[in-house]
Amino acid sequence: MSQRASHHPRHYIKATGVSSHLSASVAVNVPAPTFAITPLAAAPRQQLTLSGSGLGAYETVSILWDAATTLGTTKANSHGVVSGHIYVPANAPGGSHVALIKGTKTGIN
Repeated sequence: MSQRASHHPRHYIKATGVSSHLSASVAVNVPAPTFAITPLAAAPRQQLTLSGSGLGAYETVSILWDAATTLGTTKANSHGVVSGHIYVPANAPGGSHVALIKGTKTGIN
């Protein structure tokens, strides 16, 4: 399972001199946040590996199961990258489920 947010990756920065009125601009690519989890099929109590990027530096990240159950939290590194492990809840019924990460500052998920 891999999800990509729909943020526009290109931003422009423009600077204009106060007295000269000369200006310069540059395009900056900001990668969209990503999230991956493996394996894609698992039994209750089985360990899953998750990874994500595009979060805030040192941001606390909630790990959610079916958007209603918080399985835990972790912290992104200085580059906004997170990785870790979760376990499929013991009471998870068979069928499709959604696991996601959500940044507590940026709200990125």
